[in-house]
Amino acid sequence: MILNEAAVKYMGLKDPVGKTIKSIAYSAFGGRQYSIIGVIKDMIMSSPFDASMPTIYFTQGVNKYFIVRLEPSMEVNDALTRIGAAMQSVVPDMPFDYQFVDQEYAAKVRDGRSSGPACFCVHRACDRHQLFGLVGSCIVRCRASHEGDRIRKVLGASITNLWAMLSSEFVLLVLISCVVASPMSYYILSAGLQNYKYHTDISWWIFVTAAGGALLITLATVSFHAIKSALMNPVKSLRSE
Repeated sequence: MILNEAAVKYMGLKDPVGKTIKSIAYSAFGGRQYSIIGVIKDMIMSSPFDASMPTIYFTQGVNKYFIVRLEPSMEVNDALTRIGAAMQSVVPDMPFDYQFVDQEYAAKVRDGRSSGPACFCVHRACDRHQLFGLVGSCIVRCRASHEGDRIRKVLGASITNLWAMLSSEFVLLVLISCVVASPMSYYILSAGLQNYKYHTDISWWIFVTAAGGALLITLATVSFHAIKSALMNPVKSLRSE
């Protein structure tokens, strides 16, 4: 038999390889002894939220499932063809059905995460008729009504200078929001990851990437209104007011 680390810890075994264990399940047939030939690391078998259970793997008897490790340098289709041929030669009456371990693991945690609502919120926020668009339009209109902006353009300020001036306030607000939101996000994400027995660590570059993405979205959305305002004829605007 082969034990996992949880089983070794549960049994309190030291140097388990080579020791013999008598099975109680076969006591009616005079008992059966098994030799421990190896110990493997714990793995996720049921829910990713639960710790690994003490598990014993028997290498004798009839097995319904086999876990096969593919050679990384071999094409998957080629490997499946060779495995299927080997299975047919040993048990020709059994159908060759297979699943991929990485896909099975992904299915276990798929219910705990959903990017759909998040993508929907980002899309609605980026829409020029929604959050960023309305706020950006409001800021640009307020700045466009300011006499100083028009005077700057009359005196020769370029569209780039006006765009930078109109966008800087909104970018500053986004930067402040990222600074405030990052510690809160780190705390919430860390608390959520603690629900998983096996989880990754949160790196600093995740927050930098998120902040950079927010800035790009902000500039792309607000620039539409900023450039539109910068292209306005200042003489016509001053005469109308």
